[in-house]
Amino acid sequence: MRITNQMLGQNLMLNLTTVQDKLNTDQNQLSSGHRIFLPSDDPVGIESALRIESTLTAVHSWRANADQGLSFLQTTDGALNNVMTMLQRARELAVQGASDTIGAQGRADIAKEAQQILEQTGVVANTKFGSKYLFGGTNTNQPWDAATSTWNGNSGAINYEIGSQSFVQINTDGQQLFQPTSGQGVFQTLQNFVSHLNNNQQDLISQDIGALDSQLQNVMAVRSEVGARSNRMQTIQTQLDAMNTELTRNLSKIQDVDVSKVVIDLNNQENVYRAALSVGARIIQPSLVDFMR
Repeated sequence: MRITNQMLGQNLMLNLTTVQDKLNTDQNQLSSGHRIFLPSDDPVGIESALRIESTLTAVHSWRANADQGLSFLQTTDGALNNVMTMLQRARELAVQGASDTIGAQGRADIAKEAQQILEQTGVVANTKFGSKYLFGGTNTNQPWDAATSTWNGNSGAINYEIGSQSFVQINTDGQQLFQPTSGQGVFQTLQNFVSHLNNNQQDLISQDIGALDSQLQNVMAVRSEVGARSNRMQTIQTQLDAMNTELTRNLSKIQDVDVSKVVIDLNNQENVYRAALSVGARIIQPSLVDFMR
């Protein structure tokens, strides 16, 4: 079969196009740092990469929840610490008020400070974290209404997802602590104490000491629970960080290009391209038509 100039030219252009495509691929890989651009480049690899990216998105969401949840718990612990401090001060006042050495006027004076403790405890009970009340449950209204001495919150749990089908409750049952539907909470205990002081009821003030001790134990128990959940949240943060690092490493193995290998390949392809151009210029001889131009 006779090899014509047209055939030589077609073969040359085909080979040059193939080399150019490879050069473009190598250049794109170097500029982007990735080796996969289309599913056809690596069907198995792209499937694995998409799966890892989906998991990474979930991990980032869980980590954000863990961060916010821990902040909520730490804010709650700070509020409970304030309540404990005020209850401890109220107990000191109760000891003074129960003494035989103090009279009605002295107890009335103590009642003024006890009233301030009651009011400030109400302020703490209404503490917010962002748009949520720490102790209001799932109710979005302010939980403690000091004017009517009523609790408007509920015992609903606020749960944050920190893993696949894994949740941690971030809020505390404020109603059970401050104003339970049955029994005596922090507010009733403090209200009774103030009333007993104003009415100079020494025997009842002595009983208030035990009631205040009971509330201190309740708050301490709640703080312990909050602390345990905070510790768990910190452990979860560490685990999620480790998971994020491992997934990112695996994704890099699939997607990232071997720079040194591609540089070598790019240099080789450039040499091949230049050689093809040089050889092509030599093997395609001028035709009779070229001479007639």
